[in-house]
Order: sequence, then C-alpha cells, then structure tokens
Amino acid sequence: MLNLLPIIAFLACFGISIIYLLPQILFQQPNILDVVETWSYGKDIMWISKTVGLFDIERFRPLFVFLRSVMNVLFSYNPPLYFIFFALLLAVTIYTGFLILKKKRVDLPIYILISGIFFLSPVTIDTYWRLGTAENLFVLVLCICIYALRRGLFGLLSVCLFILMGTKENSLFVVPIFIFLMLYKKHIREALFVSIGLFMLTAKVYLLVQYATKYSEHYTALFSSTPSSIVDMFYYYSTGYFFYTLIFLFVVIHFFYRILLRNRTFFTHRRELGYVYLFLILAQFTSLLFFRNKQQYYYFPVMTTLLLFLGEELSHTTMRTKRAFLLCTLILFILLHVPQQTWERVEFWQSEYAGDGALFSYMQKTADSQTYYFESAYRPEISVVMNTWNEVHPLQRVPKAIYGILLINEEQRTSGHKLCGQTFFGKTVCKWQVVPLQN
Repeated sequence: MLNLLPIIAFLACFGISIIYLLPQILFQQPNILDVVETWSYGKDIMWISKTVGLFDIERFRPLFVFLRSVMNVLFSYNPPLYFIFFALLLAVTIYTGFLILKKKRVDLPIYILISGIFFLSPVTIDTYWRLGTAENLFVLVLCICIYALRRGLFGLLSVCLFILMGTKENSLFVVPIFIFLMLYKKHIREALFVSIGLFMLTAKVYLLVQYATKYSEHYTALFSSTPSSIVDMFYYYSTGYFFYTLIFLFVVIHFFYRILLRNRTFFTHRRELGYVYLFLILAQFTSLLFFRNKQQYYYFPVMTTLLLFLGEELSHTTMRTKRAFLLCTLILFILLHVPQQTWERVEFWQSEYAGDGALFSYMQKTADSQTYYFESAYRPEISVVMNTWNEVHPLQRVPKAIYGILLINEEQRTSGHKLCGQTFFGKTVCKWQVVPLQN
C-alpha cells in the first residue's frame, strides 16, 4: 500500500511556502535587482551567450548561473513564476530538514519551534523575497549533503558536494569537513574524487582573488581582508544576530555537557553529527568574516545549520528542558525585537518591488514612443539595467522622446511624473519619477 504521508508532508511544505512568498508572487513586474542579477543571464543556453558567464573572471558559481538561465527559458521573464519556483526550493529545503531530524524523533512542538524561527527570521525574508541570492540554493544542496551523510549515501554525498562547489565560492570552507568525514569512514575513493574538485575550486578562487585585488572591487577580493575588517565582521554578525548567537551558545553548551555527563569520551559514532553541525557553523561563520559587504542573506547558511543542530540537541533533552527552552526562546525572540526586524525586511522588499514595478510597468506601456535613461544611479548595477530590459522587451520602432529616470527626493520639489505602486499590504510607494530630457 502506498504511503501517502511523505507526499502529504511535502505538499504541506509547498503550500506553506506559497503562502510565505505570496506577497512577492502577486507582483507582475520585477525589481531592478531581478533584471540585473537574474534576467541578465543568457536565455539561449544552447549558444551559451557571453552574458551567461559560466566562467566569469570575477565569480565562480556556474550552477547558480545555469539555473538562472534555465529559469529564464522556462518562465520567459514572468516574475510570479520565478517566486513560485523559489517556493518549491523552500519546500524542498524544509522537507529535507524534516527528513534529517525525523530520525531523532523530535517532538512536534520542537518542529514547530524550529520552523517558526526559520520562517519568522529577517534572514529568511532577505534570502527568498528577492531573486538574486545564491544562498537558498546553497542551503538546499547543503541540507541534502547532511541527509546523505546521515543515511550513509556517500555516492550521493559526492555528487552533492560537486554541486555545492558550483553554487558559490564559499563552499571552499565547507567541503573539507565532508572530505574528512569520508576519510574517517574509510570511503577513500569518494574522498579523493571530491578532493580533486576542491583543489580545482581552490585554484579558481585564488585566481579570482588575484584578479579582483588588482582590477576590481568585487566581493571576491574579500578573501584578502585586513585584520581590522575581520574583527569588524565578527562584531557585526555576533552582535547584530544576537538571538542566534544565544541559541548557538545554548546548543554548544548542551552538546558538551551531554558528553561530559554521560561519557568522557569526546568523540563517538553516536555524537559525530553534532561535531559536523558545530564545524559547519564555525566554517560558514568564518567565511562571513572575509566579506566587506554586510547582507542579511549571507547569514542564511549559518542560521539553517544552527537550527538543524538545535533540533538534534533538543531530541536528547528531557521534557522539562524542552519546555524551558521553548519559553526562553519565545521571550528572547520578543525582547530582541526579531519580529520587528523581520517586518522591516518585509516592508523593505515590498516597497522595492512596488516602486520598481510601477517604473517597469510604465516603461512597458510607453516603449513605442519613449526611451529612458537612469540619471544619478544610486547603485552601480543600475547602469546595465536598460541593456537587459531592452533585450527582453525590444522596441518595435525607434522612439522619439527621451526621458530620464530619477529617484524621488521628498525634500526637493520635482517637475517629473511620479510613478507609484502598491504593496500587498495596501501601502502606496512612489520611488521613481520620469523627466523629459529632449523632444
């Protein structure tokens, strides 16, 4: 008889993910960052056009670029479809986490707690409520790696580690942990196979660092950080995400207390997954110290691994400890203003999509009679927005009127035409204005 429980569980995860991303799914127009970071990749995969950049001189994340190219082919620049696909990624991630923790018979309240922390985090909002992030794909593959390790599927683990190395450069910090475990479990062939890939990735990242240090300010140069910037990043991530820092301290203290209480042997087969989580968190946190930019979604792999570690440890606690932790977590969650931070990110991305959506909707309606240029672009990426937009929406004829696109400054009077959009929550956002430059 067919077991319908896994199917029902996955469909429930997908339904929750759809609801979670619904405010973004309802937007019919993109955000500027979507156009730059997602739409700009080549649609014609068979020809691998120069915009695809599978082997970009400043980045190495071929799987991320390939996936974005496939999305552009399948979804044909229809924004809601991209977010529905992101809901699928989120659902698979949540379900994989469920499979990882399921073996430990974690109580239902613990599942609810971990899922609540995950969904109500500003980090998760920043990762899934825009299309340009690689962290959601990185975390999905990482979760599958942990699942394969737990089940002893070392062939699958090897393949997933290669996929992980093609997703983002900071996999360089994570893969050695899995190689060590392969060697420890005497899977020498798989370990050597993955080590070859790690060597190639290391060489590529070294070339990226050399190029970026000499010729650009791209973030791959952050592997050449100064001691002061490392200290600054450590302070930012350990205090700016203090709620998660406290959870980490609880988990680590409980983990080592459990070892000392039951047995003074620090490493056994029964505890090895706890060490895996611990070193994965430390490795991923260390990689963050080499970034100059401070972005919420950079922290997403650390938070997700931490929550899996939390589920692992809570499965070993007494019911009294679980209840005490649930209560303390709820109090800290409120006192440290995590819901407020999450709502701020929700409002921010809704405002960005509403404002940019109004601009792109207006440009689409007037494409045959007007052409546009961004004036005083507030981000470097904006300089290439129009090239990508005109490739996706080619002009039917040469327009005569030329208009400038400027940010609205509420402190200055303007003669431009304001473009306003509305968020899911009914807020009107006026971000851009268009001003005629010449007739």
